[in-house]
Amino acid sequence: MVSSRVFTVLAIGFTVIFILVLFNEYYKEQRLHAGRPKIKKSEIKDTDMNPKTLHSFLQNMMKQIQQLDWRLKEEEDFKKYKQARDSIVKLLPKLTNNTYDTTFHVLVDTVHKKIYSNRYKVIILVSSNAPNFERRKNIRRLWGNKKHWKSHMWEVFFVTGGSPDAKVMRKLYNEAEKKKDIIIEDVPEDFYNLAKKVMIGLQWAHVNFKYDYILKCDDDVFVHVDNLVDNLKNYQRNTFFGQLMEGQPVLRSGRYGVSEEEHKASQYDPYCSGGGFTLSHDVINSIIPLFDWERPLKIDDAYIGKLVYKSGTHAKHNDGFYMWNNKCEYHDNVIVTHPVKELPCMKELQKTALSKSSFFKSINLDSLTEEATVVRRSS
Repeated sequence: MVSSRVFTVLAIGFTVIFILVLFNEYYKEQRLHAGRPKIKKSEIKDTDMNPKTLHSFLQNMMKQIQQLDWRLKEEEDFKKYKQARDSIVKLLPKLTNNTYDTTFHVLVDTVHKKIYSNRYKVIILVSSNAPNFERRKNIRRLWGNKKHWKSHMWEVFFVTGGSPDAKVMRKLYNEAEKKKDIIIEDVPEDFYNLAKKVMIGLQWAHVNFKYDYILKCDDDVFVHVDNLVDNLKNYQRNTFFGQLMEGQPVLRSGRYGVSEEEHKASQYDPYCSGGGFTLSHDVINSIIPLFDWERPLKIDDAYIGKLVYKSGTHAKHNDGFYMWNNKCEYHDNVIVTHPVKELPCMKELQKTALSKSSFFKSINLDSLTEEATVVRRSS
């Protein structure tokens, strides 16, 4: 009887002690986190669902980020930036493979690690506006599909910024997760942010890939990949070519207006039209240290040309770049043609390219229009 009572008392005692220990641990945890801002699930959901609230949040965060002086590379500033950026990332669904230690302006990078380890003749970076889902889809189906070309030492990746529309961003994140060929930057989509988009894309590719050349283009172009690769045999180091723009006057007003404070000279240094141009690895390596992350020249192609010229390389003209092909005409020597905003034009250019190729003369285009994700994952 006594032993039974003792056992009961001990059991109750141990139970009380266990409860006290748990309560103490819980109390310490509460004290540890005291003062930290708590984000309720409902708040995250409301912020994510409400475009106006999300836009305001991102604007405030971007103001904080832009105030940091990156050129000093002070450790404390870098920590503050990562904290600010991470607070944004917490509101974004399904993010993977963030590489901010080396490419700190990339919010989303879902590219397969295996893709990084391959060696490429050319990386094609497509500067794409976040809401342009159909254009990216058409590129994957047509000229961005490796099944259409004999050359295979290349890859296509899309570079996007951020949109204030939460629905657009959620759809874009899902596309990035599924297709594994998109990076999303912490730059709001805006005409005057195009220079930063290009800078970030070039830095990301340069850090992550083994490559010889990068073709930067927009999402409203057609690229003849075989002609591109064949043309690269004629170039080696110090390469920057496309549709040469030489002696271009600096406009002081309008959409392309640049103040004297931004660019004193009345003409731009020679550059290549931004619809599509090619840079060699060594040139990109030379211009990255020249990037002005605070105040780059807002005319993106002129800015890249300025940096290339400053690095000691001169822009070269290539007849295969058609930047004002408004009638959607096919040219046998085409490398990049612009503008191609609608599917019928891109499909017609692709059909003509295949019909003139001995490699694909007997292939039916309709059998090759599935998107290229499977090919990319297995390459």
